[in-house]
Amino acid sequence: MRERVHKIAIKAFAIALAMVACFAAAPKANALPSIYDHMMPLSVNHMTATGRTVSANQAELSKISPEFGDAYRLHEASYTFNAPDKLEYHTQVGPTSVSLITTNDYRLVKVRAGIIKKDDKTDITKDVTKRQTLFSLGLLPKNYLDTVRSDYEGRETVQGINCQVFTLRYITDAPNSNRRFRVWVDPTKHYVVQKRVWNGDNEQRETIVYLNPMKVIGDVWLPQRAECYNPEGHLAGVVEYVNVSAS
Repeated sequence: MRERVHKIAIKAFAIALAMVACFAAAPKANALPSIYDHMMPLSVNHMTATGRTVSANQAELSKISPEFGDAYRLHEASYTFNAPDKLEYHTQVGPTSVSLITTNDYRLVKVRAGIIKKDDKTDITKDVTKRQTLFSLGLLPKNYLDTVRSDYEGRETVQGINCQVFTLRYITDAPNSNRRFRVWVDPTKHYVVQKRVWNGDNEQRETIVYLNPMKVIGDVWLPQRAECYNPEGHLAGVVEYVNVSAS
């Protein structure tokens, strides 16, 4: 009798293990989409692009914030990304050149004007909000996604695309912080179709609509046009991206 009980117990234990294995292997039927599903592939080692200001209505841009229109005063700026986290932004204004170089650890501003050379380096390891990433061009690189927590909001059609919608907050902000981003993501091409920003006072700021995506490399699609709308919904500025390459 004791031997039979042992055999039954062993058989029951084997069945229990098999059931656990099945449950562990089976995908969750109600699993929500993750923002990481749209992350720029880590295989991208290098990317360059040139941003050109097409239009800038300073009166409409000032309704976002007093200084928001400053970037639109620049006619052209170049972007260079080198994996895993280095992004260099460079522009020229007359005889003065300005470079902003950021990684996950530091922010370096270099100004050159004739014999004048000025470098200003800042440690940003404790302030993830200071990172400059390819998110500004409508992509979702890992070193940006690692700075935010995301909440899936559902589906919404924007620009004729049935987007997945996420609300993003910095990991250093409270989970219910008013400061937040909402992004509408193309579930096939994995770029940001639209981005909307709120500040810490829960005031809506800019909405950026990204248009005309082009296939850069592999599954990476980069928008060629970014339209900026102010809180009143008025078109305030337009930037186009050209000379795009990646490896």
